[in-house]
Parts: sequence; C-alpha cells; structure tokens
Amino acid sequence: MGVGMLNDMKLNVKLGVGFGLLVVIACTLGGLAVFNMNGVKADSQRMAQEYVPAVDVATRVERSSMHTMYAMRGYTLSRDPAFWEQAQKELAQVNADLAAAAAHAEKYPALVKLKEGAARAKAKVDEYARLAKESNQLIEHMNSLFKGMSEAATAYMENANSFLVSQNEDLAEEIAAKAAPEKLKARQQKIAWATAVISLGNDVRIKNLRAQALDDPSLFKEALLNFPKINAMLDEIKANTKQEDNLRQIAAIRKGGADYGKAVEEYMAATLKLMEVNKSRGEVAAVVLEAAKSTAAMGMEQTSTLAKEAMDDLG
Repeated sequence: MGVGMLNDMKLNVKLGVGFGLLVVIACTLGGLAVFNMNGVKADSQRMAQEYVPAVDVATRVERSSMHTMYAMRGYTLSRDPAFWEQAQKELAQVNADLAAAAAHAEKYPALVKLKEGAARAKAKVDEYARLAKESNQLIEHMNSLFKGMSEAATAYMENANSFLVSQNEDLAEEIAAKAAPEKLKARQQKIAWATAVISLGNDVRIKNLRAQALDDPSLFKEALLNFPKINAMLDEIKANTKQEDNLRQIAAIRKGGADYGKAVEEYMAATLKLMEVNKSRGEVAAVVLEAAKSTAAMGMEQTSTLAKEAMDDLG
C-alpha cells in the first residue's frame, strides 16, 4: 500500500511539473509575442511619423522644383510675363516645402539625410532665385530693346520709302521735261542707292528676327555687317542731294539705322548673357532635384527596411 501511494505521488508530481512547464512555455511565448508586437508597433510608428512624411516632403520639393523649372523655361522662350508670375508662385512653394522638410528633420534627429538634403537644396534654391531674378531683368531689358527696335525700324523704313517715292516722282518730271541724260542718270543712281538702302534694312530686320527666334548670336553679327554699307550709300546720296526735305529724310534714315543697330548690339549682348544665366540656372536646378530624389530614395529604403523588420517580427 505504501508503494502504491508513492507511485501515485510520483504521477502527481509528473503531471504538476508537466503542467508547470506548459504554463512557463505559454508565458514565454506570450512574452515573446508581446515583445515582437511592441517592436512592430515601434517600427510602424517610425514609418508613419518619420520616414513616410520624409518621403512625402522630399517628393513635394522635387515636384515644385520641376514646376518652377518648366515655368522659367516657358518664360525664357516666350518672354510672356504670365510664366514669370507662375515661376515665382512655384518658387515660393519650393521654399515652403523645404521649410517643412527642415522642420521635420529638426523634430526627428534620426533623419540626418533629410536634414542634410534640405540644407543643400535650400542653398541652391536661393542661388536659383538669384539667377531667375537676373533672367527676368535681362528679359525685361530685351523686351524694352525690342520695342525700341520696332520704333527705329519704322522711322528708317518710312523715311527711306518716302525718299524713294520722291526720287521716282522727280525722275518722272525730269523725263517729261526732257532733262539731260546726265541728270536722268544721276537720278536713277540715287533711286538705285535708295532701293539698296531699303533692301539692306529689310535684310537686317529679317536676320535680327531669325537670331531672336533661333537664339543664334551669329545672325545678329551678320545683320550688323549691313550698317557700314547702308551708311556708305547714305553718304553718296547726301553728296548728290540739295533739297532740304530730302536731306532731312536722309538724316532720319541714318538716325533710325543707328538706333536700330545699337539696339541689335545690346540685344545680342543680353541674349548671350541670358544663355549663360540659363545654363547656370539649369545646373543649380539639377542639384536641387538630385537632393530631393536622393532624400526620397533614402526614405523609401528606410521604410522598406522597417517593413521587412516588422514582417520578420511577425513571422
């Protein structure tokens, strides 16, 4: 009987120990599960509060930067002030997005790349704004020069055509009066010079407009080569002209040509400078875009890493 009781006690102990082990295992597994879930929670919070917003703000910087670039490109190509206003609006958005990026990086010190990227981009955006302002000043100056060109060309052509009309009228009168052949020949020579002055003036205008449309400075230079020829012909005409009205027309033609030539020279210089500024502005914009892209890529990479860690914890 004593042996039976001993066996019963051993069985009870075994059951108790086994049950105790099950409880310990269950508690351990439960503890691990809680620990892992806390890890998943922490990773999820970091994704939601740190890295996803970092990616969002970086992509906003990239998007607003590209919009600014497109607006500035439209402005430099069309000279339409509406594009300049749009560029300023987009540039303000870039600065707002960069301020948001800097604030987010300040709130979460672990976002070192975001902080560095925002600082680098901000410096380049400030430089871009300076170059954009310089571009606007050049374009406004070019628009003013274009207006001056139009006025000078009008004066040149109106006086040249009026002079040619008067010479043709004088020739007709001289023919009717049976003037001497030498006089008729001299009149015809003046008509030929006046026609050439008009033709060269038209050639200047065509080359000037082509140069502006194609951004080809070499065409400006070709246009300017006509002015010495024009002035030489005007000198010949003046030397063979006595009527005051015709002399005033010749002086007005010369002044219109001089004003137009000066405007073309200034426009060419402004075009060359604008091309230089456009190139620099493009290089600066590329740095801003690269900073935004690399920051967004870093955020996506870190988000992916945290998601994988959370999946492993749950697995």
